[in-house]
Amino acid sequence: MYENANDTEDNDSPFQYNVTNCSYYEPIDFQRYKQTDGMKDQISLFHLNCRGLSANWSTFHELIYNLNSDSFSFDLIGISEIYRCINDERLHLTGYHNIISRCREDGPRGGVGIFIKENLVYKIRNDIGVFIPHIFESIFIEITNTQGKNLIVGVVYRPNSGPHADLDIFSCTLHDIMHTIQHENKSCVIMGDMNIDLLKCDNHSKTNEYLDNIITHGYLPVITKPTRICSSTATLIDHIYTNNVSSTHHSGIIITDVADHFGTFLITQNKKHLHRTSIVKTRSFSQANIQIFKDKLDTINFQFINDIECPNIAYNEFIKLYTTIFNKSFPLRDSTSSNSMKREPWFTAGLLTSSRTKSKLFTKKLKKPTNENIQKYRNFNNTFNTLKRKMKTLYYKQILEDNKHDIKKCWSILKQAIGKMSNKSAFPNEFLINNVPVTDKREIAESFNIYFANIGARTSHNVPTTNKCFTSFMPRSQTNSMFTQYVAPQDIINIVNKLKPKSSSGQDGISTKLMKATITNIINPITHIVNQSLQTGIVPDQMKTAKVVPIYKSSDQSI
Repeated sequence: MYENANDTEDNDSPFQYNVTNCSYYEPIDFQRYKQTDGMKDQISLFHLNCRGLSANWSTFHELIYNLNSDSFSFDLIGISEIYRCINDERLHLTGYHNIISRCREDGPRGGVGIFIKENLVYKIRNDIGVFIPHIFESIFIEITNTQGKNLIVGVVYRPNSGPHADLDIFSCTLHDIMHTIQHENKSCVIMGDMNIDLLKCDNHSKTNEYLDNIITHGYLPVITKPTRICSSTATLIDHIYTNNVSSTHHSGIIITDVADHFGTFLITQNKKHLHRTSIVKTRSFSQANIQIFKDKLDTINFQFINDIECPNIAYNEFIKLYTTIFNKSFPLRDSTSSNSMKREPWFTAGLLTSSRTKSKLFTKKLKKPTNENIQKYRNFNNTFNTLKRKMKTLYYKQILEDNKHDIKKCWSILKQAIGKMSNKSAFPNEFLINNVPVTDKREIAESFNIYFANIGARTSHNVPTTNKCFTSFMPRSQTNSMFTQYVAPQDIINIVNKLKPKSSSGQDGISTKLMKATITNIINPITHIVNQSLQTGIVPDQMKTAKVVPIYKSSDQSI
């Protein structure tokens, strides 16, 4: 069945209009295709009905890892039939925003979700994202395009089980959404499991009417071959539509056994103008650069700072010199990090090879579903899954044994094993401020500042008033209860050496790790500044500046 479908030419397709070439690919074939086809100015989308994202997360993650690489990764990954997975903390792909999902409240099945690349700026379109459980389940987002039409992307699922599944309601809803987008004059791609077999458009009136309406609204279906193949049937029920019919499209079908549907993809133009977040600039704190920094510090004569009595001025002069050398030794460069996905730590190179062998056996079973080929795939798949579980068990057993005396590390390992890791995905592109969506970074920062600056006053209103003075809770003050003496250089060195060597830094960019490495090179001016500060009671202004980072806890990130 697969062989016949794969060999079908586009001219033999039941679609009576011009379609793009749509081919089948194994994951390894798709990797080769990406290397030969230029994708610099294109946007890429992938969709899969996974029949339960939590249950199939390991194989789904493995598939995306095999499809993505350092030089290419899908911009948007849509998923239908995610089931109820909202509380599963494992569901995170490196380089992507947190999954945006909509699930049923009256049952465990159905639902849709989408992963969006971290550097894409988007907003959720709840106004067109219709979600009628069991009938029309969807989620729509809009990606900003700085030099052209914005791109709207929708993930849609139509259940095919009665009595709720109604093709007429589904069709009317989808066409209303298309009509709205048409009036907005924006590009759009809609992908999903529609459970409408387009191969039957010639002999099924409702399917033919549905397809005619899709085309009438200016959309082109780009998947033209079966996406779900069983022993006796082959159906085209996973669709991708685009209204950008003038661009060059590359579409295809990824052969996978994550679920009983194949994956579908579309690669199209317009990527170069999509609004992306600013390029990340980083510094390289290599040992060689740190040594260069230390050598340059040794050439600086800090003696004049010791003649400055005001600690504020002294610190300003010191930090000016220190920062100048710091910037020369650790120059800012555009980040070359690709945010490429990584294999699970227990997923060895041998398992990766076995995974590709399994994929070939699966394809062979589809092309020639003989009892022998079916049994070969079944036996290998069972052996492969057993080996995966064994390798995962051995990996965590070994690292827990290696760290059995470090309780903090053990808890971290256990959290990793069950997928309860902190999610360091990027902040949302917009926040709701007074119920108005805001994308301007300065305005967002000011709102955070206002919130935290006034939270104390707001909280005090909830504290019951009292007639007692705060001094009644304090012991009687003591005069001459504190004295200081001049700090010796070795005192400061000892304190700095006790600091944890962290790479994080404040607004000056200087980490405790770098401070520990260079403290002996700057100990004389630092000692003078500390002693003058103790003597005058003046703390340098620049040392009072704090870097405040809001940390997401729970609920909606955009509120």
